Amino acid sequence: MQYINQEELIFMQNTVDEYFEFINLKENDTVIDVGANIGVFSKRCRELNAGKIFAFEPVKPIYNICKHNIGSFATIENVGLSRVKGKKSYRYYGNNTMFSTSYPFDNIDMFMHSFCKQKSEIINDDYYFTKFKDYESNVTTLDNIIDKYQLETIDILKIDVVKAELDIIESIESWDKIKNLIIKVYSDDNKDKIMKLLCQNGFEIRENRASIFKKPIKYFQKPCIISAKRPRISGRFTILDWKD
Repeated sequence: MQYINQEELIFMQNTVDEYFEFINLKENDTVIDVGANIGVFSKRCRELNAGKIFAFEPVKPIYNICKHNIGSFATIENVGLSRVKGKKSYRYYGNNTMFSTSYPFDNIDMFMHSFCKQKSEIINDDYYFTKFKDYESNVTTLDNIIDKYQLETIDILKIDVVKAELDIIESIESWDKIKNLIIKVYSDDNKDKIMKLLCQNGFEIRENRASIFKKPIKYFQKPCIISAKRPRISGRFTILDWKD
C-alpha cells in the first residue's frame, strides 16, 4: 500500500482487526467506510470477501493515497459525511493523518504530550500536531449516500471521523437499512448520546477501548470503539450473534 507515514501505516495494519472484535463481516456484505484515511479498513474488508465497499475521505492528500490503494475494488469519494449537505473545513495533520478532523484539537500541546508519551514505541518526538493545513471539502449526509447508490442494506457502517461522529449519527433517518455499526468515539459526551440513539433504534451495543488509548489521556476523553448490531429473531427467541 502507498502511505503518507510508514509508522502510521504499520500501526493501522496492526490494529485494523479491532474493528471486528465483536462484529462478523460476512461474504458479500455491503460496507460503508466513513473516514477511510488511506484505505486500510476497506482493504481488510476486501480481504474478508466483502461485496460492495463505499469509502469516503474528505481530506484531499489522504484521499489521493486512498484512491490509489483501494480504487480498483471500492467506490471512493473525496467527500465527508455530516449533518447536512454543504462544505466544511478539515484540518490535515501531515505527521499524524489519523487525527485529521473538522474539529481541531483544543489544548493541543497538552494533548500532544499525553499522546506521544503513550505511543513512544511509534513516536520519535513531539512533532505529531505541529504540521497542519486546512482543506475545504464537500460534505453530505449518510441518507444522501444511501439514495445516490440505491442501497437497500448496509451490512457494516464504520465511522472514524475524529470528534465528528455525532454529526453523522444524529443525521441518520434510514436506520432500518443499517444492520451493524462500528464507531470510533472520541469523547464521553458523544459516546453517551450515540449509545442512546443506537438503543432507541433497536441496536444492542458493546464497547471496547481502542488500543491507541488503553490508558486515560489527560485533556482528551477516553476514545473507544462502539460495536452495534440488531438482534436476530428466531421463532420466539431473540438471538444476538456477537463474535466472541
